[in-house]
This record gives sequence, C-alpha cells and structure tokens, in this order.
Amino acid sequence: MSDTDNSCCAPSAGRTPSGNGKNVFKRVHDGSTSGMVKLEGGSFLMGTDYPKGFPDDGEGPVRDVQVDPFWIDANAVTNAQFRDFVKATRYKTDAEKFGWSFVFWLLLPAYKRAPIVN
Repeated sequence: MSDTDNSCCAPSAGRTPSGNGKNVFKRVHDGSTSGMVKLEGGSFLMGTDYPKGFPDDGEGPVRDVQVDPFWIDANAVTNAQFRDFVKATRYKTDAEKFGWSFVFWLLLPAYKRAPIVN
C-alpha cells in the first residue's frame, strides 16, 4: 500500500498500525461480571486476501484465529459510563491525541489528507 492511499490506516495517516503483533493485552481476573455474558470463544477466520488490504494493521491475510472464553457487557457502554471511565483513567481517544478522527477524514482540509487513489 502506498503512502498516498486514503484508507484510514495508511502509513501516511500518521498512526502506528495496531495489528503489528506487538500488542499486549492485560487479562483481568478480578472485578464483577454482573450484567455481563460469558462467550465461550472458539476459532474463526479473520482477515482478507484483498490485494489493497493493509497487513500491518491486521487486515490480512486470512488466517484462523483462536479466541479464549471471555466476559462482555450485555449492553453498550453509555456516554455517562464512558465519561466516568475517562475521568477515572484520564483516557484519551485517538481523535483527541491526533486532533482529528480517522472516521471523518474527508472533513479534514485537503492539505491534511491523502488524495483519493482508485
């Protein structure tokens, strides 16, 4: 993928790819599971073989992935819950860190975004 691609995760977008294999996830073994459901995990095919995919961001190739059982909230996080989380942890979203959101890249001034390449 070239630096002029307009995908959200292109190297020119100014962010480090998230699927670089170096992510470390902390397993939490304490706390309440009240209001949560347990998913049993299993295997599934993840990724794509689309030639314009971005492998460094975990988009491809297609591969078998094993997921351990895990707990997840039964309902989406509310704005109030997210606000409390941000206050407690001082969490910053990528949009806050970069000063703009990749989701809305077309709203950026032209000089800040990569050209559309077909």
